[in-house]
Amino acid sequence: MQGSHATAPAPRAIRSEIQSAIDGGDFRVALTAIRTMIYSEPSPANYAFGANCLRQFGYQGAQQVDLCPLRTFIVRSVTVEPFLPQILVEAALAGVWLEITVGGYGSFIDELTNSKSALHKHRPDLVLVLLDVEDVAGDLQRACAQVSMKDACVAAEQAAARIVQMITASRQYSGARMLVQALIVPAHPALGPVADANLVTGEARLIRDINCKLAEACRTLGDSLLFDADQLAGAYGRNRWRDERLFSSTRLPIAIEMFGPYGRALARNIRALCLPAKKVLCTDLDNTLWGGILGEDGAAGIATGSVFPGNCFFAYQLYLKDLSVRGVLLAIASKNNPLDVQEAFRLRKADMALGLEDFAAIQIGWNDKPESIRQIAKQLNVGIDSFVFVDDNPAECA
Repeated sequence: MQGSHATAPAPRAIRSEIQSAIDGGDFRVALTAIRTMIYSEPSPANYAFGANCLRQFGYQGAQQVDLCPLRTFIVRSVTVEPFLPQILVEAALAGVWLEITVGGYGSFIDELTNSKSALHKHRPDLVLVLLDVEDVAGDLQRACAQVSMKDACVAAEQAAARIVQMITASRQYSGARMLVQALIVPAHPALGPVADANLVTGEARLIRDINCKLAEACRTLGDSLLFDADQLAGAYGRNRWRDERLFSSTRLPIAIEMFGPYGRALARNIRALCLPAKKVLCTDLDNTLWGGILGEDGAAGIATGSVFPGNCFFAYQLYLKDLSVRGVLLAIASKNNPLDVQEAFRLRKADMALGLEDFAAIQIGWNDKPESIRQIAKQLNVGIDSFVFVDDNPAECA
């Protein structure tokens, strides 16, 4: 719900608050204020300021606020410096403090395969491999443009083999975790969208085949993940994802407006690779598990089931059900009358995908939400850091 706060702090005031907190050694207050600043206004200037402040934390400050510090090395074939602030800030908001070293421009082959390269001398905890399709599969694009089926297939096989060989060679010299960025399908394939979609050797199909092989290689190596940047580009729109003029002049692979979404997605992948998975999803009820306010609308008036808008909440319930099957514990923290909640689950059973029996812990009453979550954590014998809390009120999630 970024940008939705009507009373967001003035930029100068919140920046002053952040710097004062850092100067006073109160890194937790500083991190909370950085989060508020970015959620209120995710501008390049705020990201740059936030990144500079996070660098001041150092290892000791990061550990004080329970951020996982990681020495990180970026292997790249493109320009990455302009969006490093977004990566640093979004990683911190995801629970990871990065100390980033960037490898030489275009030196990715030597960095990955040479035991004496800067990468392997650095001895990082995490390696980010950010390569562009033009630099590792340029022959594929030309073969597709010439409608040469054999050459296109050979080029795709060779490109996949080269990348797999490089990341496999790197593992011989380093035990660092590795995040390998998927190749991104161009917005404008050489033969146009109609031909490309219908040819067996279409550019998009062959690039996705390469990505599948990279994912398989990551699974085989262990402690490695494929970062599906292609899916991300598709979600935001391929025409928006890259500014071709900027790419041609500066080799910047991402449009400026996409820096934030890219950093956020990359940070989520880093978290998944380097930190334990969350164990508990704790949900509110009113306007979250169902539509409406139970105390005002009554059990018959809340929205859930197959008819809009109830089907939106039913879809969320199904999602929680799937998480439960995968081993995630479900919990409820809600300000409500317990008897009213029991009645709602009983009367609307046919319209809900979940029953009270699906929840491992339930806190319903008039305590504040943080206290309810603490009680649930105690009951389940897990730490607060194992929780994801879902509520329609941003203030409750802050």
